[in-house]
Amino acid sequence: MSLFLNGVQVRGSQLNVSATLSLAGEDMSGQGSLAAMAETGDKPKQLAVRLLIKQLNAVDLTALIVLAESKNELGERTTYNVNNPTAKAMNIRQVRFLGDVSVSEDEGLRLWKVSFKLTEVKSVPELKQSREKA
Repeated sequence: MSLFLNGVQVRGSQLNVSATLSLAGEDMSGQGSLAAMAETGDKPKQLAVRLLIKQLNAVDLTALIVLAESKNELGERTTYNVNNPTAKAMNIRQVRFLGDVSVSEDEGLRLWKVSFKLTEVKSVPELKQSREKA
């Protein structure tokens, strides 16, 4: 498996990418036992990424942190074109870093355990909603 953000490979070993599709809805049954639900819109998909980076390859961790901290000229988190088999299968084209980038040391193995989340930007539901408003 591989993960590329704007053509830059996220380097490390044992890369694992999992995707989440949240289908939003609201229970409308009140105190009754009906299964009535109200559609509240589709939420952006998310990619959860886990990998290991050897401490000898500290430059790879530094490069990942630079990607995560990157902002555009408006001060917004950088949007990345994503290239990964899971992202492609889930129809995720563009992402931004979201939440925590977790880095923990494993001194015995001399590596870092890294995890982070990427959230979809300009998703199909988002584009449809913006067209409807226009």
